[in-house]
Amino acid sequence: MGLHIGSLLSASFYAYIYDTQSGSCIQKPTTTLILVYLWLTELVFNLVGPLATLVLNALVIRALRRSQRARSAELGYTRGGGITQKTSKTSTTLMLLSVSFFYVATTLPMVFVYIIHPGFWIGDQFMTDEQVS
Repeated sequence: MGLHIGSLLSASFYAYIYDTQSGSCIQKPTTTLILVYLWLTELVFNLVGPLATLVLNALVIRALRRSQRARSAELGYTRGGGITQKTSKTSTTLMLLSVSFFYVATTLPMVFVYIIHPGFWIGDQFMTDEQVS
């Protein structure tokens, strides 16, 4: 229920940004308030999530290493010798880590492009082919 309310609250500002007149949707002129809202939502939804995932992944990897060392010490195995058994729990954890790293790897580039794209001049989008040449 909280996710639904949060989604509605974060999207409700678009009712202010866009105005419907005579059946068409028109964007209001960009103000500082609109820019701040768009940047904040972009940062919260597309930067905080992947960065938090990276931090949590680092913590999980650290905990996996600690548990592996503790298990090795408990069983009396040295690093190079002995037979180790992989449990299904470790396999599941590694699968979750790989999926979350994939999420981060596919989300962060979009955030960087969003951050740097105002620095590039787009030009006139309505030029004909003859004007471009």
